[in-house]
Amino acid sequence: MLDELHLLPLLYGAVFNLEFVRLKIRTEGLPEGAASELRASTVRGAFGKALREVACVKPSVERCLDCPLADSCPYSYVFETPIGAAWRQYPYLPHPFVLGFSRDNPQEFTITLIGRGVNYLDPVLAAVEVMGRRGVGRGRAKFRPKVFSGDKLVFERGREVSRPQRVSLGEYALRREARGEIRLKFITMARIVFRGKLLRSFSREGFIASLARRLRLLNIAHGADGAPPPFRLDELLEGFEVLGNSTYPAQYEEYSGRQGRVIRFQGFRGEVKLLVKSPLAASLLAAGEVIHVGKGTSYGFGEYEIKEVSP
Repeated sequence: MLDELHLLPLLYGAVFNLEFVRLKIRTEGLPEGAASELRASTVRGAFGKALREVACVKPSVERCLDCPLADSCPYSYVFETPIGAAWRQYPYLPHPFVLGFSRDNPQEFTITLIGRGVNYLDPVLAAVEVMGRRGVGRGRAKFRPKVFSGDKLVFERGREVSRPQRVSLGEYALRREARGEIRLKFITMARIVFRGKLLRSFSREGFIASLARRLRLLNIAHGADGAPPPFRLDELLEGFEVLGNSTYPAQYEEYSGRQGRVIRFQGFRGEVKLLVKSPLAASLLAAGEVIHVGKGTSYGFGEYEIKEVSP
């Protein structure tokens, strides 16, 4: 799978074996004006409830931790990601999915399954169907989901049409070729904590440290190759040079029905111009397009796009 990744140092090559499937959900039939219901916590909450309805066989058990079937439950794995005994030093391990929201079509969103999360594709598709039938948001806006993988239709009208292709982060990185001068555009707010401080603008060290840590933890929690060695931050930083920084502080507010209050998130948005100087740096940057960066990725935060610099 990673034969062409001779470009990567052998020490880190296995990290990019992590596979993913990106599902683009088109919400056909969504009532006019209801696209505003497709917000981060709304979609996440509706997805979680639908997946639990599809997957849970012991709904009388309140907490997944207390359920004897938790180890084999799609909902428990995706939303209540367990921490193995060998990794108790981490306060959490990342969920095997991220949400994304279309920049061109407000009636679309994406669910990207990562690593072993791909194994739960079928219940996830079933949950998307339930989401459309039950509706999302306060108005219970209903829709008919039409699910694509790339440009290929994979699911509609409650049935699978074709199987989406699994792609490794390494294969994806080779397609992106994110070397030389590039622009990094933050599509959603990035929430990065570096050295105990929430960043309100782009920091090369903070961004790279957060991205490398997230990729390693995803491999630990959801990869097939065991725990990879930690990245050397000094080696990674040598592959990046900041040529321009136009990021700015950002804030996002949303009402949480679960908590019964408005919750506020802070971070930064904007663009950065970078010179990417090494294959490892390019591969890490490309992987981040898939896995996102920072905190709150399962709410859609930390999504960015690599763009070529116009001549």
